[in-house]
Amino acid sequence: MRGVFFQKQYEFTLLVDGESWPQGEEIHGHLEIKNHGSQALPIDGVHVRLADGHLKKVRAKSPDAFELISSLPIEGAPIAPGAVSRHPWKFKLDRNSSISDVSGSPFLLYGSGDATEKLGQLQLPIVPEPVIEEFLSRFSIMFRFVQKTRRSLKDGVDVKLDPPDSKLFSTLDHVNVKFRFDQETLAIRYVFQVKKIQSTPGRADVKAEKRT
Repeated sequence: MRGVFFQKQYEFTLLVDGESWPQGEEIHGHLEIKNHGSQALPIDGVHVRLADGHLKKVRAKSPDAFELISSLPIEGAPIAPGAVSRHPWKFKLDRNSSISDVSGSPFLLYGSGDATEKLGQLQLPIVPEPVIEEFLSRFSIMFRFVQKTRRSLKDGVDVKLDPPDSKLFSTLDHVNVKFRFDQETLAIRYVFQVKKIQSTPGRADVKAEKRT
């Protein structure tokens, strides 16, 4: 992946090794800085940052669109006119890091200054940790559940699954499975949305009920 961003006389090119990453993976690459000015330019206040972005606010260029996770300062000698300097960077994702979903995603921010809405922005496709993906594949292959949505939680991942059309699951509407890592332990919480029949004289009603 790559992103290009112009800021005054600087041209920033962010090079990222890879196209998508699971939770817990290391992301690394290089930042290339080119001087389009007529004089040598210092590298002042240039950073590569890892942040969580709220997509609606990112599109609106809101100052509070990003929640900073980590920041790496870029240092080096002044860049001569027309010259390019190259700087390595890397970040390690947490195993409970945010994944990319319909409302938010991790981003790389790059450039000079602290106003994140004015920096170069590159969205990162982040998927659940491999153990979670393998766990979910068992739902699909062995029990024929269908994944409907995935979304980030504050400290993990929530996946909504619909059951197959089967008498075994006739009272189950859907289940939300919540995953998070506690060191080397994968904690899993099931929230079942079930249909419960309530009978009253001359009438039977179906009521939705959650079971955890």
